[in-house]
Amino acid sequence: MTVLMKNEHDISTEVYNALMKNLNSLVGRNILIQSEQFQGQPIKSKVVLVNNKTISVDRSGGQGMIEELLNNQDVIVQFEYKSQRISVNAKVVRSLKGRCSLMLGDKFVPLSRRRHVRFDKKLVTRCAALPLTSTNSLGLSRLRWLETDTVNLSCGGAMLKLPSNLSKETYLLINLQGQYLGYPNLMIGQVRHCNSTDNFNYLIGVQFITYEDKEAHFPSITLKRLPSAAFEFDQNKMRLIDRNLKENVSHNTQE
Repeated sequence: MTVLMKNEHDISTEVYNALMKNLNSLVGRNILIQSEQFQGQPIKSKVVLVNNKTISVDRSGGQGMIEELLNNQDVIVQFEYKSQRISVNAKVVRSLKGRCSLMLGDKFVPLSRRRHVRFDKKLVTRCAALPLTSTNSLGLSRLRWLETDTVNLSCGGAMLKLPSNLSKETYLLINLQGQYLGYPNLMIGQVRHCNSTDNFNYLIGVQFITYEDKEAHFPSITLKRLPSAAFEFDQNKMRLIDRNLKENVSHNTQE
């Protein structure tokens, strides 16, 4: 389970106060819940109600795990607020009618988006946005594939230059020509940020989705449609890639 380390800094007083005044803005938005009960399986759900520092979540979320969360246990809640990823301790509170609520603690911590060493490395990359609304199996040949290069990359993500704007949280199928570094032929990434450049292109920050995190991103019906090869990227491969990058690529910066 993710813990809040002592050497991490709390969010600023201004951000904390603004967040407390605007907790209602979380209603309808996705959050991730991490617990010892479902260790290694982040639970994705939506906020349906906010009452002071207690948030109630959609009981149908998390593929049934929300309904099984034990009362009075400590969990970690993660969500985004003003483009900043926030983590906070919370306690599960279940009502007699079955409602699942989370009583938020007082320690709010910003999570760095960049947790790995980033390398200035150009690799040929093909990518295609995933049309997740279709109920049919995905035909990879029918997708609109774009070819580009990485601007920089790490074991956990990459910066791509693309001619089109992509909305945040868009999912991409990615074929990155870095097999000699340990990258699999096919991965799935999620757009974390998109910024325009002076020459009408966009710099797209993409986070790779690991096998361990797939159920936190996709419902089971969608996972059945996605190619299994896209989830060969797991925590072990991530560590291998990180080691290979450090040994074989010289110019790097900290993410």
